[in-house]
Amino acid sequence: MLPRRRVGWGGILFCILLSGCQAAQVEHSGQQFRQALLGMYTDQVMDNLIRARCGLPFVQLSYRDLLVQDTDTCEGTISDEYFAESARGFSLPEVVSSLARTFHNTLTLGATARREKIMSFYADPVTDQNDIYETYLAFAATPNLLFVSDVKPPCPVVACRKFCGQYFWVPFEAAPLFQELVLKTTFMRGPETAPPAAYEVQIVAARDVKLTGSRDALNATLYFDKEVPNGTATLVTKLDGRTIRLRLRPIFEREDDPDKSLALGDPTKRLRAGPWSPKDQGFSPDDLLQKKARVYSHDYPPEAPTPSPLPQRIYRGVDRIRAVQGLNRS
Repeated sequence: MLPRRRVGWGGILFCILLSGCQAAQVEHSGQQFRQALLGMYTDQVMDNLIRARCGLPFVQLSYRDLLVQDTDTCEGTISDEYFAESARGFSLPEVVSSLARTFHNTLTLGATARREKIMSFYADPVTDQNDIYETYLAFAATPNLLFVSDVKPPCPVVACRKFCGQYFWVPFEAAPLFQELVLKTTFMRGPETAPPAAYEVQIVAARDVKLTGSRDALNATLYFDKEVPNGTATLVTKLDGRTIRLRLRPIFEREDDPDKSLALGDPTKRLRAGPWSPKDQGFSPDDLLQKKARVYSHDYPPEAPTPSPLPQRIYRGVDRIRAVQGLNRS
C-alpha cells in the first residue's frame, strides 16, 4: 500500500504544478495575441501606404471576432502489480524439505501531453468610409512623411518596408503623424469629437529659412502677432481657397536673450515650422505672410468657451417673460 500512497501524492502535486503552468501560459498567450494584433494593423498601414504611393489599388480591412483557443491535454496511466509465490519440495529416501518464496512488485507510470493553439478572425473590406482612403492618399503623397530610396534608411525610422527593390520608410520625426494615421484609419472610427479650441493669430514674418537636405524640404521660423504656448502644435490656414496644415515645433532659446532658455508652455510669438516641400505642397514661406491662421496646441490648448449657467438661466427667463407677454396681448 505504501507505493500506492506515494503515487497518490505525486498525482496531486502534478495537478497543482499543471494549473500554475496553465495560468502562466494564458498570460503569455495574451501578450502574444496583443502583439500579433498590433503588428497586423501596422503592416496593413504600411502596405496601403506603399501601394498608394506606387499608384496601385489598395484596400483597408477591418478585423473582427478575433478568437484564440489554447487547449492543453494531459493523460496519465498508473499500474501497480504485486506477485507472490511459495514452493515446498520433498526428496527421498531421506526426508528433506525445502521452501522457496518469490516476491515481485511492478510499478508502471505513463503520461502523454498535447497542446493545440488556434487563432481565427474575420476580415471585412471597408467600402463605405472614403475618409480612410483619402487619409492614406494624402499621407503617401507627402514626401516628408513617406520616403522612398534605393538603399536602407540613413536615419532612425518608425516603420520600414522593402517593395520592388526599393525601401519605403517613415522617419522618426513623423512618428506623431504616423501614429495618428494608424489610429484614425483603424481604431478611432467612432463619432467625431468636437474640434479643440485654437489660438487665432496672424503670421507677420517667416525667418531663418533652411533646407533640410531632403530634396527641397525646408524649415522656417514663423512669427505671430499674438502669443501662443511654446510647444508642438498644428497651424491651419487658408491659401488660394484651400486649407493647408503645417507642423509646428517649440523653440527653446529666447530671442531677446539667447543665453536664457524658453520652457515648454511659456508664451511665445514664434515657433519653428516644417519640414515641408514648397514644390509638392504648393506654397513657400513668403506665401504665408499676413495670413490669418489657427494654432492648435497639442499640449496647451485654450479652454473652450462655455456659457455660464447664470446667463443661460437669465436668457431662458427672458424668453418665458416674452412668451407670457405675447399671450396677454393676444
